[in-house]
Amino acid sequence: MSEQVNDRKIVSFPKKRGRFKDTPFTEKVIRELPVGRHSDPTQRGLEVRVTPAGARTYVVRYSRYGKQTQKALGRAGEITLKEARRRAAAAHAAVDGHRPVEGTQTTQQVFETLYWPLRKSQLKRPRDDMSHWSRKVLPFIGHIPLTEVRPDDCALMVSSWGATAGARNFFRVASHFWNWAESVRLVDRSPMPRKPPVAAKHRDRVLTLDEVRKLYRHCREYAPSLNSAPAIMLWLIVTGLRKQEVAELRWSELKGDTIDLAGSRMKNGKPHSCPIVDPLMDTVLKERCPWVFPNGRRNGPYGGQFNGKEGWSVKWAEELGIDPFNPHDLRRTLATHWAELGISDDDLIERQLAHTRKGIAGVYNRSQRLEERRQAMVDWVEVLR
Repeated sequence: MSEQVNDRKIVSFPKKRGRFKDTPFTEKVIRELPVGRHSDPTQRGLEVRVTPAGARTYVVRYSRYGKQTQKALGRAGEITLKEARRRAAAAHAAVDGHRPVEGTQTTQQVFETLYWPLRKSQLKRPRDDMSHWSRKVLPFIGHIPLTEVRPDDCALMVSSWGATAGARNFFRVASHFWNWAESVRLVDRSPMPRKPPVAAKHRDRVLTLDEVRKLYRHCREYAPSLNSAPAIMLWLIVTGLRKQEVAELRWSELKGDTIDLAGSRMKNGKPHSCPIVDPLMDTVLKERCPWVFPNGRRNGPYGGQFNGKEGWSVKWAEELGIDPFNPHDLRRTLATHWAELGISDDDLIERQLAHTRKGIAGVYNRSQRLEERRQAMVDWVEVLR
């Protein structure tokens, strides 16, 4: 729509406020647009919004996962029409290709740059939470822009965990992140379900004496080797320590014939000592590496998988013809068989397993009873051979 005034062509616009659809955008047209929202007829999703104060802003509108979203691209005058069209086209290309829109932060970016630097200093074992996030949360929602994560996305993620022993830990990590994002107003509301997953049944697996003997002899046959898994499993059988406490063991924590673990390495946060008996030291390779059980590159602790379908526990159980087990079952196995071997002193077993003792004994009795535990470990190894 146009008219001639004094031989001069002037672009005129409808008096009605609303989307401008007829006239192709040019820099001149944009400068003369009236108050309202006006769509570019040549570029999908691009709009110019004009305020009563005269500000003109390029905006791109797009839909992701059924949710309408809009993003400001810049002020007219600060960026050109050509640049605004390029950014709008890039945004829609990203949406069509299921990639984050340029200029928006994905959930993983917010986690790494804003949330995690604050959160990790509050945790006793930040590596565990980072592992939960990386394995069970990041693959589902890490690539989605933070403000576009839907409750359906999180519900699908939670259902994939099932009623496993770690499901509640995964839920705790994800929920804390989203509650933080809501508290600092990065999102209007957390998309996480309000109820945590159903708790898994407590395990009660105890390896029989025949089963644990088979496993001990199998590990003894293949340790030491460049693969640290057999040696780690043998140490778990003999000491009753937790998998992470053994897998991350450093040479500096071996003091003669004793393992001295700082409170930061223990689940209960208290220092713990454990005797070393034969043949534990015969199963490790003495290398110039800080870790007793290094990874393949010798630049960190062993990180191989023991649990799960591809874990060493499952593979060895199939090879040896025994029922499935996981490394934590070995702690229950040690306590059970020590009691059956005549070690009726529950306090001795509790100290070997590094359990927190309650009552007066837990507060005042600081004895580690190392020599008694050492003799019990020697007797236990004799039974396994």
